[in-house]
Amino acid sequence: MDFIDHLRMGSRLVVLWLKEASGTAPQCLLGEPWKVAGSAGLFEVPQAASTKVLLDSLYEGGWELLFFARPIETLDVPEFIVDEPEQLLETLRSAKADAIVVSWLDDIEWLIAFPV
Repeated sequence: MDFIDHLRMGSRLVVLWLKEASGTAPQCLLGEPWKVAGSAGLFEVPQAASTKVLLDSLYEGGWELLFFARPIETLDVPEFIVDEPEQLLETLRSAKADAIVVSWLDDIEWLIAFPV
């Protein structure tokens, strides 16, 4: 959690991608998705949102957090979660994100990437 807090402090915008955008605990915390593709959706994480409460609501996995130090103009909504390191780096580059954290469907393992 401290790691995520550190990333959040250095970001102007944090975006959460969820495999299931509707009827989820994070949706109750974050409101309606910013964008939707299939059943997946993007949510803007408010600065005031508690990292612990957010991560506790994501216990099932199937999410990505993208961190941006600068404002963004647009962001595509992938329909499926990134599952390979090469795909993760490509997502990071194409989104122009400063960091990305991906949790698989069981939330046991996270993939983390920064620009190189």
